[in-house]
Order: sequence, then C-alpha cells, then structure tokens
Amino acid sequence: MLEFLGFGRSKSEVHDNADTIPATRPALGEYPTPTQREMVRLTLHTLLKRHGIPASWLSAEISAFPTPLDPEGVLLQLVILHWHPGFGLYAPAIQNELMDGLKRFDSAANAARYNIHWKFAPEAGCPHTTLPEMGYWASPAPLAAAAPPLQSRPALKPKFDLPDLGEDDDSDNGFAATQMHDIR
Repeated sequence: MLEFLGFGRSKSEVHDNADTIPATRPALGEYPTPTQREMVRLTLHTLLKRHGIPASWLSAEISAFPTPLDPEGVLLQLVILHWHPGFGLYAPAIQNELMDGLKRFDSAANAARYNIHWKFAPEAGCPHTTLPEMGYWASPAPLAAAAPPLQSRPALKPKFDLPDLGEDDDSDNGFAATQMHDIR
C-alpha cells in the first residue's frame, strides 16, 4: 500500500529511480544576481531620500524565493531598524512605490516576482512590546494624524517658459493634424 513512498522496496530499487524524479528546486547559482541586488538597493535609497526617511531607519535583504509560478522569484525583506509609527501606517504606500521603482528597471518586476515582507529588527526601539487588552481591537481605530500621507515626487518645472496660448487658441503652429489610419 505504501510502495510509492519506498516501503517494501530494496534500497537499490529506490536509488535506481532517483534520477527520474524531477528536482523540486532549480539550481540557483548566483541568484539573485548582483544586478538585481544593486537595483533593489538603488530603488530603496531613492525612495528613502525622496521622502526624507533617514537611510539608517530602513534596509532591505534580498534572497532567492522560487515559486511554481516564477522559479526566479525574489524574497525582499524590508527591515525596520529604527521605530517610527509611520512605517506601520504607510507600509502599503512604501511597498507600492518600491514596486513602481523596480518596474522602471525591470519590466518583469511584479508582485509574483518580488515577494515583499516586513521585518522588525530587535533593536528598532518599538515601544509596543506587549499586546493590548481585548477591548482595544473591538473599538474603532483612532484616526492616523501622526504623519501626512506620502506624496509622490513633485512635478518638475520646465527649464524654460512656454508662451501662454490661452484656451481658445486653435492655431496649428505650422504642423499638420495627426491622422489615424485603421489597418485591418
């Protein structure tokens, strides 16, 4: 009954079939690549700098995390090194902006390729070391007024001023109208 597990067979029979069993994990070699590591480091550094978060407060650890959908999957752990309540409030926004940044480098970057996890360093200084009483979870959540929402980068101002054409100016400025052709 349990022959499929190797019970009832000799050791030589079990070892003869070993090379016909597919590997459950691909050979990883140098994975994630140094390029992927640098891409994550640069993207996180840019995000932190853009929003004024000190670089010593958040770091990233990257390792291989193959899945059936993506054998080249990556586990990206964001490590909170210094406690700030904003990390708990804005973790989804930080994740989204990090993924957007990774997509600029790698068009294959998506939630299936980069599994993002959060980790709190023991010396981060979190003041919440014990869970609150049961009633805390039943009460409505207090409004999060601790920090303003993360803003994306402000729009860049052009290096030169464009003439104000007004709303009613339909001049073609010497250019032919755009033509669309339906090719079927």
